Formats: sequence, C-alpha cells, structure tokens
Amino acid sequence: MAKTYSAIDMQPNEIIDITLDNGHVSLHRYIDNPSEIILSSLFVRKQRRNGNGVSLMLRAEQVAKGLGCVRVFLEVKGGSWQQKWYERLGYNYCECCQERSGLIWMEKELRQH
Repeated sequence: MAKTYSAIDMQPNEIIDITLDNGHVSLHRYIDNPSEIILSSLFVRKQRRNGNGVSLMLRAEQVAKGLGCVRVFLEVKGGSWQQKWYERLGYNYCECCQERSGLIWMEKELRQH
C-alpha cells in the first residue's frame, strides 16, 4: 500500500537531479519510505516529440531501480495531455493519494531485473 504524500508537509531527505543534454528531471526520496520515489520537475529542453522526454523518464526509472525503489509516483494535472502521456509510459491513477488543485497522483511499479 502506498503512502499518501503531501509536498507541503514534508521535505525530501534525498533529491537526485538528472540532467541530460535534452532536459532535466528530479527524484525525491524520503527516509521513512526508501522503496518509493517521487519524480518531479521533468523538463525537455529541445527537440520535443523526438523521444527525449521518454529517455529522461527511462533514465529516472533506471536510477530509482538502482536505489532499490519498487514504485515511482508523480503529480500531474488531471485530464491533461501530460496525464495521457504518462499513462502511455505505464503510469496509473493512484487513488490512495490526495488530490489538490486539479492535480492527481500517478504511480508505476518498477520491475526489478
């Protein structure tokens, strides 16, 4: 069962910034739940629609797996094109997390190989 996170109430204990030529993404992890990680601040700098966002997401998931994480969470505006994009990458609506200001939580189970 996933924990309910509120970015307002808690500060991450660990922040991992990933910067590639094509953009940036951050991972936030909390000491009380090290097997789960929150993805934030995805930004694609150039050549959008060429798979650069997917490459950043895959790198973030690879780093999370390397840290022993089994689940990734992210927050997105409900009903947006971004939500549909994350769904295509395997993320699902997370009913266990709070909704605020039209934002919803999504989650993805990471397969460990």
